[in-house]
Amino acid sequence: MNGSKISVSIVEDEDEIRELLEKIFDRSPGFSCKHVFKDCESAIEVIKTTKPDVVLMDIQLPGITGIEGVKILKGFLPETDFIMLTIRDEEEMIFQSLCAGATGYLLKETP
Repeated sequence: MNGSKISVSIVEDEDEIRELLEKIFDRSPGFSCKHVFKDCESAIEVIKTTKPDVVLMDIQLPGITGIEGVKILKGFLPETDFIMLTIRDEEEMIFQSLCAGATGYLLKETP
């Protein structure tokens, strides 16, 4: 990163949440929202090549789930931090996410 902005990519199927997160990161000093995606299918190839510093990934996505997405991407991007987004404190899914390579998680209702 060397003094540059932390690049963030967001994978979230809920439009309101995705758009809000994008605005938050674009308006926060030191951060830049690199890409936003509705699903893992459209995100995987782009994220593999653009190599963001952080990926915010919804756990429960249609099609390829966030957990599966992290498993796929972590092999290509070992230095990238994957933060899982979830509606509820779902211990089993959070555990699976961490086992897949996620760094941590945030509840979507976290202020």
